[in-house]
Amino acid sequence: MKKRTLNRVFLSGIVFILSFTFFSCGTGSTASTEDVSRGIVQKRLPKNVSLDSAKIETVKIENERIDSLNAALAIREFQEGIMKLDSQKYSSAIFHFRNAQPVIQNSKRFNAIDKGLILLKLGNAYFGLGIKDSALFAYQESIRYDFSQAEAFNNAGFIYLLQNDTERALQYFSEAVRLNPNFVIASDNARIAKDIAASRFSLESYALGLKGENTSNLQERIDFLTHALTLSPNFSEAENALAIAYYQSNEPLKAKETLLHLVSRDSSYAEAFNNLGFLEYKLGNTLSAQSLFQKARQLKKDFVVANLNLGICFLEAKNFEEALKIATIILKQEADNTLALSIKTDAEAALSQKKKPVKK
Repeated sequence: MKKRTLNRVFLSGIVFILSFTFFSCGTGSTASTEDVSRGIVQKRLPKNVSLDSAKIETVKIENERIDSLNAALAIREFQEGIMKLDSQKYSSAIFHFRNAQPVIQNSKRFNAIDKGLILLKLGNAYFGLGIKDSALFAYQESIRYDFSQAEAFNNAGFIYLLQNDTERALQYFSEAVRLNPNFVIASDNARIAKDIAASRFSLESYALGLKGENTSNLQERIDFLTHALTLSPNFSEAENALAIAYYQSNEPLKAKETLLHLVSRDSSYAEAFNNLGFLEYKLGNTLSAQSLFQKARQLKKDFVVANLNLGICFLEAKNFEEALKIATIILKQEADNTLALSIKTDAEAALSQKKKPVKK
């Protein structure tokens, strides 16, 4: 039987979106320089026309040709801007977006979605430079053109959150989720805004928690998280992350003490019970670990990590029937979960072996 390592849960944070998306040209088709340039020479003067009408048609063709060339150049500028944005060269991204913007805003070749999208990307570049007022204005203009732009609502909400306008931030995050129910980042941001509004933690302590999460230096992480908890003692995510940092620093007893304090204060925090179970397992207290994993599962429906940990405990305790049940539950949620598949295979093999008749 393979030896497995139990899983842990880490603090998850707010993420600002900088996604790479191309705009559409016309009515829903994907625009490219080739598509636009292909149309430049296709139009010809009709036969049997008078000189005057031919002049008018020539002017129209020339205008279309210029419009097509401008559109092609604007698309190229937009694509350059996207590449600069993706590589975090925000000033260059702004330069290219601003070059493309007049054509995209004024040409009939681009629809409202296109007009909204370039403003969204312009806003992201301004935000990357820390120019939040310009970023917010760009997001608001993006929404004005395309009211279905969930990303613009999320990003504007993020700036309102930074401005301590929690109520408006929550409105924008909620609208982003309404437009796209699968928008996980916006859902997380809405939850964070609610927690700030409920005084579970402040924006400052949340920022410290993020700094702690993003540093690779364990002592710095501990310092940031400790400071965050000094400002917001009820910040459960930070306390959970602090316990993990202690464990990673080879201080399991401090980690356990931190988690025990957390669950005594916040008995609904499923991740803390899972992590406490992990520590008990590591300390050799398997039955206690099982009980804590069960508690985590009760608090959080479909908690895959806690289910995996419990399945491993059952497998190592030779309780193969329960291990198989747990693995089956996980695979209904995540059919390709390799650890659950391994638990299922081992449990089925062990049960099959038990059913074989004993030779005399």
